Amino acid sequence: MLHLDSSESAVGGEQESASYNWCFKFVCYHPLFCFNQLGDCEDALLRLAHVHSAEHWKQLLEQIYYVEFAGQCRKRVIIKVMGE
Repeated sequence: MLHLDSSESAVGGEQESASYNWCFKFVCYHPLFCFNQLGDCEDALLRLAHVHSAEHWKQLLEQIYYVEFAGQCRKRVIIKVMGE
């Protein structure tokens, strides 16, 4: 089981690609994290501040899937999207 969650990461100064987020009301990044059933972070994706919380979820899961299961037999993957 994998859990995707986004967060805000405020920055000080002028870090490359950081931008203003109107929801959080400060300059930040909006990273997307993927945790396993034990709460360990499997991977993360640093994103611009102005993206939707779910943007790039498929890219992150594909990264994890191809690294974890490369060379192994195909596994059935079920994706359940839960609302806020």
